[in-house]
Amino acid sequence: MLIRAHEERGYPLLPLTRRLRVPLRWLYHRSPYLRHDSRFHWRPSLLLGLHGLLIRDHPRDFTIHDGQLSFRSYGSVMSFQGYYVGEIERHLVDFVVREVRDGFTMLDVGAHHGAFTIIVAHELRARGWTGRIHSFEPDPVNFELLRHNVEHNGLGDYVTLHPVAVSNVEGDELLIGAEGENSGNTLASTGEFAIDSSAAAQISRRVPVVTLDGMLAELPRVDFIKMDIQGAEPLALAGAAQLLARHRPVLAVEAVDGWPSSETTRGFLVEHGYRLHGVTQHGELCEVGAPDAFVSWDWIAVPTR
Repeated sequence: MLIRAHEERGYPLLPLTRRLRVPLRWLYHRSPYLRHDSRFHWRPSLLLGLHGLLIRDHPRDFTIHDGQLSFRSYGSVMSFQGYYVGEIERHLVDFVVREVRDGFTMLDVGAHHGAFTIIVAHELRARGWTGRIHSFEPDPVNFELLRHNVEHNGLGDYVTLHPVAVSNVEGDELLIGAEGENSGNTLASTGEFAIDSSAAAQISRRVPVVTLDGMLAELPRVDFIKMDIQGAEPLALAGAAQLLARHRPVLAVEAVDGWPSSETTRGFLVEHGYRLHGVTQHGELCEVGAPDAFVSWDWIAVPTR
């Protein structure tokens, strides 16, 4: 009853309860690994509940990657998790960083605010290596945050920014998303692959759409593709079939249990000569669905030929 009264009265105790933000951040910084999953896990659920009830907002600028990178992010569950934990999807970052080598070329499809983009660029710079990250983000607000994070960390020499969506066609399409969660955007044309576009479509705008085959046909190498585009993965992969055949990159894709796109993604990758793996807490490969897979929807696709 006290919780309900606090909510109904517009959170009158926020000037006091908001002070808990500092110790809560200290507590969650003790472990850099936090699950963000469709399944219940108590640590992220507790953080979400305490933040939503007692704190309500967080600074837009903070650091990630062991405090080495400045990061501006707001408006999504990944933003506040990044603020409190100091890391974003650390288990997947650990895997990707171990893949980085001299000349490394990565495609960050669905870059959001650029956590993976700037971490890989930072790792290349720290080792004195060459390399290139092509980052794709169609949402204009997200794209400006992506641009800020690249430029503010002085990583522009390693990154090419593309304010476009990726699919199996070229042109322009409707991008839809949910109010208050800017990491959930997807193309309306995903149709049967979409999560539930009719329920999520509270915000919409037209955006340019490209195929990876058409846009990046001249790239001399592609080593890694990170793809997180909310159910549009099958279409984006279909538009990259030639690139996959030519370069045989490793892929990290999101495949949520129960989404139609997940089985379609699985079928496409297996058909094109990839084996699928899960990722453990510390970024090691395991079987998809194994007990030690840290986040159920994170798949790593490794070429078998």
